[in-house]
Amino acid sequence: MPYWPATKYSGVIGVDDWVLKKGRTYGTILVDLHQNRVIDLWEGRSAEALEAWLKQHPEVHTVARDRASAYASGIRKGAPQARQVADRFHLLVNLREALDRAMQRQSEAIKKCFVAFHDKQNAHNQSIPFNHETASGKRTQTENSELFTGNVSPRRQFKFEQTKKLYAQGHSINAIAAHLKSNRKSIRRYIHLDVLPARNTPTISEHSTNFDHFIPYIQQNYGPQTTYKQLLADMIAQGFNGKYTSFCERMNRLVAQNLVGQPLDKPQALARQQTCSSTKLAFIALTDTSLLPAKDLEFFTFLCQQSAPIQKAAELARQFKALLGKQHHGSLDEWLKSASHPESLLKNFAKGIKNDHHAVEQAINSDISSGKVEGHINKLKTIKRSMYGRAGIDLLTKMLLAKNR
Repeated sequence: MPYWPATKYSGVIGVDDWVLKKGRTYGTILVDLHQNRVIDLWEGRSAEALEAWLKQHPEVHTVARDRASAYASGIRKGAPQARQVADRFHLLVNLREALDRAMQRQSEAIKKCFVAFHDKQNAHNQSIPFNHETASGKRTQTENSELFTGNVSPRRQFKFEQTKKLYAQGHSINAIAAHLKSNRKSIRRYIHLDVLPARNTPTISEHSTNFDHFIPYIQQNYGPQTTYKQLLADMIAQGFNGKYTSFCERMNRLVAQNLVGQPLDKPQALARQQTCSSTKLAFIALTDTSLLPAKDLEFFTFLCQQSAPIQKAAELARQFKALLGKQHHGSLDEWLKSASHPESLLKNFAKGIKNDHHAVEQAINSDISSGKVEGHINKLKTIKRSMYGRAGIDLLTKMLLAKNR
């Protein structure tokens, strides 16, 4: 029973559920929206309990609720004369969830747009394709040649350079490791090193091979399009007696001293791939364009240009949001006609709106909101937690109603 049995209610109430024990026990709270106070509280959220309460209070003529079918049924049976008002916040949540599901169904089209958008962004870059032979065997000339000491393999040098560059650009350790096909521990170690140390391998004497005899040949035949492996194969055919590691070491010195032609340019780091989850795309579609980051707005515009169904769904979602915000001059029936088209991605959401047409229309046309109910639920949660979960429904009811006197 309410704490003030003699007090009359205004007739405009809000109803919602609240959690007594999450996932196990729920309750129902009733709030007088005009007087802004809690009028009753009970355990459970069944239609029968709300129906019984409303039959005892025939003065109720307006009930604000969420989209729960149980409360809608209880109001129809307990107070058939009362008008039901769907909560606008819950309608927007339902809209966003419906748009999220629609984006999931368009996953193939969205993935293709990720690739196309990435290619479009990189169309202006004159990047040279990644050369695996160069990465594994060739010492490229860099501005950071002082970062290496002693006998460091070209492969380690390349990965060290790329790690420093990618990390400076903001890439994560996982992303760099995947891009360079390296262990995350190695990438993390490279990030913290100022100089790449040499491994404990025997130093090969400069005079242990006949490399010096081929320097004129190297200067003549080594060019921008020549790889170390190609040059080494030609030299072996002409009698070179050294190994690949010693050859790379001597070639690196010649390149660093600009005694031979310039090598291939160091491959540029891959730009970050623009991707968005279906949930984020749904939020982008419903957010004011002036509040969106430029990159998100650019991608979503590109996505709508590539996919007509997604563009239409986004337009319908914005129109419904504008209806709830009293910013659209159209009617709910007009919107339902467009959204119910067989090819519409929001046709299932529109079907749900049709089944709750009266309450949704009242949400559009009236100023009644369930915001005050949510505020009292927050207060109820605070009281419940202050008692460390040991308060029963009777004690919670008395404490909450006493604080609203």
